Amino acid sequence: MQPTIRHITAARAREDFLDLPDPIGQPAYELDEKGSLTQKMAPKPRHSAIQEELLFRFRAARARRVAQAYPELRVIWPDAVSALVPDIVVYRWARRPVGADGNLADEATLAPDVAIEIVSSGQSPATVGARCAWYVEHGTAVALLVNPERLTVHVYAPADPLVPRALGHDDRLDLGDLLPDPPTVAELFAALKPEP
Repeated sequence: MQPTIRHITAARAREDFLDLPDPIGQPAYELDEKGSLTQKMAPKPRHSAIQEELLFRFRAARARRVAQAYPELRVIWPDAVSALVPDIVVYRWARRPVGADGNLADEATLAPDVAIEIVSSGQSPATVGARCAWYVEHGTAVALLVNPERLTVHVYAPADPLVPRALGHDDRLDLGDLLPDPPTVAELFAALKPEP
């Protein structure tokens, strides 16, 4: 059976994308499902504060050898054309991107266990939410949409990735053993208030 023209074009777009040099001092490039190249938005202070807070909280899982979180890691999804860069991805310890030499691999080629997107000022929450749904539809166990402007967190799960569950102010970011001491939504957003 001959591959379709779209398949050949998409495969070629992925090969060309992976051959591009990484942008130095600029946000990462991504390749979407249609083979279109886009550049990520540069993080702003609220985005970065939430990202730092989440990464800090995932350190407990790393210390226990349960999982490891990676900021801005490009993931080459195995069953798709896309090469996307979620704000944070989390891999269970046994699924980390490790190469044959025992060191971290050059590319992450498995869907992460958790993908987190943080809405930046100027981004459409609906568009970012669609990315979260896409992650879950393509093998990610849980995706979180964190919106620092609206102080909201939505959880996308395989049961129905198109209908996220909104967490309340006092709800915890319960990710099981992947996040051993989960903060409440209010505790997460406390990171937006600068310490004196």
